[in-house]
Amino acid sequence: MVSFNFFNLTKNTSIASKNESILMRPASVLKLFTTSSVLYFSKGNKFFETSLYYDGKINGSTLKGNVYLKGSFDPFLSIEQLDSLVLFIKQKGIKTVAGNFVFDLSSKDTIEWGAGWMWDDLPYGYTPKMSALNISSNIVSIKTYPDPTFGKPRTAIYPDIPYFNIINKAITSGIETKTNLKFERYFAKGKENIIIEGNISVADSLDKTTISISTPLKYTSELIKSSFKKYNIRFSGKFIQGKIKGTSSELGTIINSIAQTIYKTNKTSSNIGAEMLLLKLASSNLEENISYKDGAKFNDSLAAIVSPRSTNVFADASGLSFYNMLSSKTINDLLIFVYRNKELFYNIYSSLPIAGVDGSLKNRFSNTNLEKKLRAKTGTLSGVTSLAGYFYSKENDLIAFTLMLNNYKESASEARNFADSFCLFFYNNYTPEN
Repeated sequence: MVSFNFFNLTKNTSIASKNESILMRPASVLKLFTTSSVLYFSKGNKFFETSLYYDGKINGSTLKGNVYLKGSFDPFLSIEQLDSLVLFIKQKGIKTVAGNFVFDLSSKDTIEWGAGWMWDDLPYGYTPKMSALNISSNIVSIKTYPDPTFGKPRTAIYPDIPYFNIINKAITSGIETKTNLKFERYFAKGKENIIIEGNISVADSLDKTTISISTPLKYTSELIKSSFKKYNIRFSGKFIQGKIKGTSSELGTIINSIAQTIYKTNKTSSNIGAEMLLLKLASSNLEENISYKDGAKFNDSLAAIVSPRSTNVFADASGLSFYNMLSSKTINDLLIFVYRNKELFYNIYSSLPIAGVDGSLKNRFSNTNLEKKLRAKTGTLSGVTSLAGYFYSKENDLIAFTLMLNNYKESASEARNFADSFCLFFYNNYTPEN
């Protein structure tokens, strides 16, 4: 089924629509609602702040107490920033920690996945496990290179630490074959084991894949151990979960802006980015055990504002759930609302992938009339392709559009080609007089 809605913002007129009120799965186009809600409803809550604390006493260079790392929902806290947090310990003059390292994850509930996420997507980077503390989105990057002599492919992993064990069962196949690699992972014997199977064609230069971490806290613990070793900090305690004591003192804080997180979330279509943004929004009123339902009310409220008579189902913040249901009219009503709010429009428009240039549209619309003229959020699930955003017409009118395809049997690439061709046909044939 195809549903679409096109609206001329410059002339404030509806252009064309079909099946615009039918509820369909939006996929990642739903992120437009989440990121708009965060911008619209936030009140002075502009940053993710991840802080390190300690309790007890410092005698000389020895801390006789615990160190606490408080998660703040930041989806993109980097390995380098985690290392900087450990550096705060050294800068305090502490050379020995005679206590435990405590992860305080109490801000979020214990649900690691969204409702309606598919279990067979488990190993891949677009379905990472979620908590209040997420290091580099709780994913790792794996590159696989074919062997020109048809031997075993070469692999490279980032970060390359002993915690990972690559079990490479893949082969290099002939030039006439298509690359078909499969990944699994499990935790055993203190290591994250990643199995690579299938084939990579010798015709390809490399394959890039992201894999979700099966045990994020163990992974984070290994990274912290590496930083302890780097800064010559002695630590013989345990890594445990707990809560910061009221008597604890702050060692330091890493700050990342919500605006930049929104930019990265929409450009790269980060699922954990969207989920954490909505939880962060909910944290303006709550402190502990925050769940998706606490954030969902903001998307519900925004939908009621922009499209009062619409019926919607928001099952998650990212669009990954198959339970989400939105109409193309509701999504386009949001785009119109965003356009009419200058601050909203600036932040959302700048975060959208640019056709043929960057993000999830980097390889779409290249060398066409819409290259660099269209900015839109993409969405893909099994049997779902969607595209929603803005483009400039031949008359330089700004057009808001939403296009959704559901329940097709063809490949995702064929569906994307149809969506791109549909938008190009509209661009090439539309004039305000039509």
